[in-house]
Amino acid sequence: MRRILTILFCLSLLSLPMNANAQVAGAAVSLECSETYMPTDPLAAGNESFECIATNPTTYNETISIQVTGDGLEVNAPAYLNLPAGENATFYVSVAWDAGVDSDTVRSITTTATVTAMDDVPPPNSASSSVNTLFDFGHDYSANGCTTDATTTAQYIQFQMGNNLGSITFELNHSAAPIHAENFALLSLMGCYDDTIFHRVIDNFMIQGGDFMNFDGTGGHAASWQGFCNGQASNNSSCSGSGSNAWTIPDEANNGLIHSPYVLSMAKTMQPNTAGSQFFIVPSDSTPDHLDGGYTVFGKITEGCEDVTALSKVPTDGGAGSDPISDVVIISTELSDGYSEYFDIPETIDRCDILSLATEDIDGDGSFELIGTYQERLNFTNCNLAGLDFSGLTFHYVDFSDSNLSSVQFSDSSLSQVLFNNVVLDEANFDSASLEYGVQVVNSSMNEASFKLTYMSNFLVKQSNITNVDLSTSIIESSAFIDIDVCPLLLPSEWHCLNKNLIGPNAWLMGADLSNLNLDGINLTGSSMRGTNLSNTHLSNSIMTEVMAQEIMQCPLSLPSEWLCINNVLIGPTARLNYADLGDLDLSSQNLSGMIISHSNLTGTDFSNSNMSGVTLWRTLMKNSNFLLGIKIETVLP
Repeated sequence: MRRILTILFCLSLLSLPMNANAQVAGAAVSLECSETYMPTDPLAAGNESFECIATNPTTYNETISIQVTGDGLEVNAPAYLNLPAGENATFYVSVAWDAGVDSDTVRSITTTATVTAMDDVPPPNSASSSVNTLFDFGHDYSANGCTTDATTTAQYIQFQMGNNLGSITFELNHSAAPIHAENFALLSLMGCYDDTIFHRVIDNFMIQGGDFMNFDGTGGHAASWQGFCNGQASNNSSCSGSGSNAWTIPDEANNGLIHSPYVLSMAKTMQPNTAGSQFFIVPSDSTPDHLDGGYTVFGKITEGCEDVTALSKVPTDGGAGSDPISDVVIISTELSDGYSEYFDIPETIDRCDILSLATEDIDGDGSFELIGTYQERLNFTNCNLAGLDFSGLTFHYVDFSDSNLSSVQFSDSSLSQVLFNNVVLDEANFDSASLEYGVQVVNSSMNEASFKLTYMSNFLVKQSNITNVDLSTSIIESSAFIDIDVCPLLLPSEWHCLNKNLIGPNAWLMGADLSNLNLDGINLTGSSMRGTNLSNTHLSNSIMTEVMAQEIMQCPLSLPSEWLCINNVLIGPTARLNYADLGDLDLSSQNLSGMIISHSNLTGTDFSNSNMSGVTLWRTLMKNSNFLLGIKIETVLP
C-alpha cells in the first residue's frame, strides 16, 4: 500500500532579505526519517514512500536542499524546502523498484538535507544532516493461519464473487475497541452494509469495503453520534448542518492489537478520529505492520479464511483504486444471538401497524424512533396512512412505497434511508424536518406539500410531481431534483428550474439533461455533474468552483476562462475529479490550482508550467508525471 503524504511548502519569508555582505551565523538543520521500511509486496514491482521531517532550529528562515541516493533503487524527493525559523516540514521519499528484487536484499537509501541559504543569503558555514533508511525486501510475509476461537458475539458476512458465494465470521473485540466494535455491529444491525461492495482489493495487502453511500471508497459514516464531526471534536448541533454523513468515531488504535493476517481493521483518512463505516480485512499473505498504532484493529476472523484468500485474489482493474473487475457484493450481514446483551432488537411488526410504534418509546431512551432491523427495512408498503401525525419522530430504514401518505405530518421529524416510491404525498407537511442520506421520492406526487425551513441533504426527487411546492426557505445540500414533472412554485436564492431539473449550488446533477441550455451566470459551486448531458450548453460565465464533472455525456459549447473539456472531463481551478482518466494528456501552462483528484490516472501527464498550488491527489496513479512545487499529495489508508 502506498503511504504518500507529500506537502511541499512554498512560503514567503517573514523577514526582509539581508544585505548580501551581512554576516549570518549558525546555519543548522536536523533530519529525521524512517530508519527501516518493509514494502507491501517485495516480490512485485512497486512504488512506495517513507516519511522524513526536516527541522530548522535557527532564528533565521532557511532554504534547504534535499538529496537522495537509492542504492540501485529509483528514488525521488522534493528538491528543496523553505523553512521559517524554528519550524519543521514533513516530506516523503518515493522509492520505485522492478519485480524480481532478491528477497534477502536490504537496500540502504540515504537522504540528506543541506542549508543553502539563510534569509536569502548563502550561509557562512556548511550545515547538513543525513539519515540512512533500510529498505527491507527480506521481511517475513508468511501467513499466520485462521483463528478458531469460539464466540457468542459474532458478525457474519455473506458475499457474492461471480457465481460463487463466500462467507466470513468475525469475532468483534468489544474489550479492546468498544466504540469500533459497537459501531460496526450497529451499522450491520441497520442493514447499511447489505448490497454494498468490496470496492478495493489489493492482493498481499488488504480487502476494503463498507462505503454504503458512494460504493467507491469516498463515502460512509458512523452509525451514531460519538462526538466527532469529520474528525473534529464538536457537539451534535454544530455538526447538524453536515448531517449524519459527517459523523466519525474516535481512534482506538493503541489497544495492543496488530495488523496480523485475518484481522478486521477500520479504514480512515490520515487525520485522527476520521473512521466512519469503511473497514478492511488483512488476508493471509499480508502483515502491514506500518498500520499498527494508526488504524484500529477491532476484530478477527474465526471462520471462512479460505473465502478471504479467494477474495484477495479476485481480478482488479489495476488502477489506483484497485477495483475488482466484477463487483464483489456483500449480500447480507448478521449478528449472532450473543448480541442480544448489547442491542435491544425490535420485534418484527405487522405491515401497516405503525400507530402503536409511532407513540411508543421503543428502546427506552426517551425518544420516538422507527428504525429498521438488521433483517430488513420497516415495511409500510401498500398502506393507507393518510392524515397521520408523525411530527417529531425519527425514521431510519423505512419503506413507504406504494402507500397513501396524503396530508401526513412529518414536521420536525428526522428521516434517513426512507423510500417514498410510487407514493401519494399531496399536502404532506415536512416543515422543519430533516431529510438526509437515502431519502428518495421517485415517481410520486407531492402536490402542495409544505417544505418550510426543511433541511435536505443527499435527498433525491426523481420523476415526481411537485406542483405548487414552495422551496424558498429550504436548505438544499448535495441533493437532486431530476426529471420533475412541474417546476416548484418558489425556489431558494441562486436556484433555477431548467429542463425539468433544479440547478444550484451543491446540486446533484448526475445523469441530468442540461443540453441546449444557457447557464451563464448560474452558481454551480460544488455541483456533481457526472454523466450529465451538456451538449450545446453554455457555461462561459458560470461559477464552477469545486465542480465534479467527469464522464459527462458531451463537452459543453462554452466554458469559463481557464477551464477545459478533455476526454469528456471538465478540468479547471478547484475542480473535483473522481475516477478520471487524464493519462498522457498535455495539461501544461494551465491554472489547475486547488483541484482535488482521487482514484484517477495521471500516468505520463504533462503539468509543466501549470499552476498546481493547493492540488490534492488521493489514490491516484502518477507514474512519469511532472509537477511543480506546492502540490499536496494525500493518500487515505488503507
